[in-house]
Amino acid sequence: MKKILFVFFLMTASLSCFSQNYEVPNYQIQSPEDCDKYNKDVLRAIDWLMNTPPNTEIEKQQETMQFLIQWITDTKAVSINLNTDVVKFSDKDEFFIILYLCGCAKYALENNVKNNQVEMSIAGIELSIEYYNKYSNLLVKDENLEKYMQMKNNGTLIDYIKKNTK
Repeated sequence: MKKILFVFFLMTASLSCFSQNYEVPNYQIQSPEDCDKYNKDVLRAIDWLMNTPPNTEIEKQQETMQFLIQWITDTKAVSINLNTDVVKFSDKDEFFIILYLCGCAKYALENNVKNNQVEMSIAGIELSIEYYNKYSNLLVKDENLEKYMQMKNNGTLIDYIKKNTK
């Protein structure tokens, strides 16, 4: 029991430290070329969002999402199509749209791909599912995310995305 409590304490402390060390980049994006210098900041921002519970550090979350949206919109490093045949939660919660886009961007940056819509969509949905699972006790139940989780558990998510990606 002591071992479990110690591990829990270490995990909580490390998340707290990570959260405290993250600062929203002071960015100046005037052109697509400006985005390249923020690629590492984008990955750090996504990781921070994934480790920050909903309704905490709200202002910092909003500033982080503004930075990410600006980068995703202006960068030439990635081209994301928001396919409404795949992204079904988009009409319910804009936060999950942003997480989806973040998953696509993260996949593209980490795998040096620009426009693989199927693989990026898989990564975007999976990132959204990960956040939803992690903080399900703090979030309103979302039928579409529940369906994605069920598809992932059944091994049908990838086929669903491939079939519906244009």
